[in-house]
Amino acid sequence: MAQKTVSEARESFAEVLARVESEPVEIFRHGERIAVIVSPTMYDRSLEALEDIADEQAFDDVVRDESVPWEDIKTELGLA
Repeated sequence: MAQKTVSEARESFAEVLARVESEPVEIFRHGERIAVIVSPTMYDRSLEALEDIADEQAFDDVVRDESVPWEDIKTELGLA
């Protein structure tokens, strides 16, 4: 993963934007990581993965609670 200080990123912003197409770029200020710039594709894939994990967790939670009707489960998961 590429690393830049805030000053370096500001001075070479076009380069940073080009680089994020192949790898994330960490931005540091005073030695502390303050941001990570990623491509739109990586961002979208990450959000989808998080949503999938949340859906799986919600399903597991509902399955543990046998008092919830199956129709409610399908509706909550967007299957009905």
